[in-house]
Amino acid sequence: MLLSPDAAESEWVNQEISYWVEHRDPKKILPVVTDGTFGWADDVMTGTAVPDALQGVFSEEPRWVDMRFAKSPFLGEGLDFWYEQYGGGGVNREGVPEDPWFYAEPIPDDQKDIPSRAP
Repeated sequence: MLLSPDAAESEWVNQEISYWVEHRDPKKILPVVTDGTFGWADDVMTGTAVPDALQGVFSEEPRWVDMRFAKSPFLGEGLDFWYEQYGGGGVNREGVPEDPWFYAEPIPDDQKDIPSRAP
């Protein structure tokens, strides 16, 4: 779930969270903070990025990902931070994967109808 102040105020985001909490396992929600503030204090989520529908959903601090560093298009300054913190994460400074495994080859027309899993 991408969290930001705009998302927190969104009627649709709150409806989506409410639906998920009612019909699915809330423990499978992974908050990803893209902007604003986020925290956990006195068994409550706090911050401008927290939608009302998430209040009271978690009984303990959930796992969450802080992606606020990646604000500019194509990561920009965020990519430099990623290099400094995580050693590049498998991409070069232009955001292109360094490992050829990441490059997808086009599927030939004669192989497009082959089932992807065993019957």
